[in-house]
Amino acid sequence: MKGLKLTLKLAFSGLFTNIARSFLTMLGIIIGVASVITIMSVGDGAQSLITGAISSSGTKNVTVRSGGENQSFAQGVSVKTLTLKDAESLESIPSVTAVDTQVNASFDVVYAGESLTTSVNGVSENYPTVQMHDLIMGRFFDQSENRSRKKVAVIGSNLVKELFGNRNPIGEKIKIKNTSFTVIGVLEEKGGGVFGSSDDAVFVPVQTAQTQLLNEPNLNSIIVQVSDEDLIDRTSETIKAKLRYSHDIEDPDDDDFQVSSVAQTLEIVTTITGAVSAFLAVIAGVSLIVGGIGIMNIMLMNVNQRTREIGLRKALGAKPSMIRQQFLVESLVLTTVGGILGTIIGILIAWGVALGARYAEYDWVFQIRPEAILLGVGLAALTGYVFGSGPAKKAAELNAIEALRYE
Repeated sequence: MKGLKLTLKLAFSGLFTNIARSFLTMLGIIIGVASVITIMSVGDGAQSLITGAISSSGTKNVTVRSGGENQSFAQGVSVKTLTLKDAESLESIPSVTAVDTQVNASFDVVYAGESLTTSVNGVSENYPTVQMHDLIMGRFFDQSENRSRKKVAVIGSNLVKELFGNRNPIGEKIKIKNTSFTVIGVLEEKGGGVFGSSDDAVFVPVQTAQTQLLNEPNLNSIIVQVSDEDLIDRTSETIKAKLRYSHDIEDPDDDDFQVSSVAQTLEIVTTITGAVSAFLAVIAGVSLIVGGIGIMNIMLMNVNQRTREIGLRKALGAKPSMIRQQFLVESLVLTTVGGILGTIIGILIAWGVALGARYAEYDWVFQIRPEAILLGVGLAALTGYVFGSGPAKKAAELNAIEALRYE
């Protein structure tokens, strides 16, 4: 025990005696560990941002899109194969709690001479329930307004600021494709990040959009809300069976629709982002090898510079194992301290990235996984052991008499 304490004391003494050289020696380790910590943290933050944007539309939702996998677009034009009757048939499924029908396109929205090009979505009265989207002002349109094709609109919070400023938009008229719509509600701010945002959109009754704006009887998509996440797979299969029956499709390869769920999308996204983060962390860890080579070079130089010291210790009775232990501990101290410094720097960089993302109004979560810290410091210590073993062995094998004669 006393020997180990003495060895550690000598190791730290050497570290602080030549601080500049020690820091340069540790630099590769510091960069490698900081890179690993930063990449893993930023990867987790990006994953939470993406999954949060997807989950915001409801994890119990199943989306049915028009067009099969190979026919969603034909000559640049969106294929629409779904109808309102299809949506009505899906409402009869026992596990379905609500159904929202959607069409969408981009139009110029005009108010008081100001014009903005934005997304105009035709949706059903079930949109707030299915998409879990509350209002901060006014109300949403109801079933009767949808069926009677009323020219009413609910707008996103960003659009209110851009078109109306500080004015109350309720009751005001906006023009879409030369048709006047009365604003009856404002949706709460929801964000959306990489997938776009409903905060900039206009929502009108789907049947109004079909007749007044698009002159198109079919739908882009149908959003189905399921009562329980455990029933999503079974409900998805029931939806496929019903639509194949109503569309007279026998071969699933001929499906003119696509069915997907938020849960499935989340699983795929989580797998992909996790794999990318791990891949990047491995690439960043390569710099640890570079740092390890630097450690080995410095330790070999130390052995040469301290040859007479080694010979003297052996002459005084030090065993080869004690000499090897001394140089191995010095290598471990260098890499472990470098790993700790790299971890601190990596955490600070990741925190800075999170602050920048939040400043840019992204819903970014700053998190550092304990296993990332353990991995970083552990890899640094392992690097010290692997690359310090050679120089330590060389020091232990030196002949005492030859070492004392060394100039």
